[in-house]
Amino acid sequence: MAATVLRVAEREAIMATNEKAMTMREFLNGVLATENLAPELANFATAKLADLDEKNATRRNSLTPAQLENEKLKATFVETATAETAYAASAVAEMLGVSTQKASALMRALKADGVVSEGEAKSATGKGKVKTYTLTGVEFVPKTNPEKTEG
Repeated sequence: MAATVLRVAEREAIMATNEKAMTMREFLNGVLATENLAPELANFATAKLADLDEKNATRRNSLTPAQLENEKLKATFVETATAETAYAASAVAEMLGVSTQKASALMRALKADGVVSEGEAKSATGKGKVKTYTLTGVEFVPKTNPEKTEG
């Protein structure tokens, strides 16, 4: 019954605000702020807020599939590259089978972690310079998702 009452009240609250839809958190906090609230509604709203907090904590600590793939690509580069060689983003792209833009982004991330250093070299055409990346010797430890615990 409490869930039905909340759903009806939520719909009415959303319809009353034409500017933007109310989030579930805003709604539940509004319900809890109500005077003379029935204890079962207060308990229900409190439990739902706790569920939202748990869900957000899990999401905050997890990598997306794209982030996991990027970690694999960075690890592949570190394992494949030699310390003495300076790599342009185009060479990294060819090595990893990705676009030059993606390779540049991966190298910037590795640079931020201190795994590669950035330098410059003359471009192959002789006009201008290109950024190059060289391994620094700092160990690369790929990020992973935390192990799920049974609960």
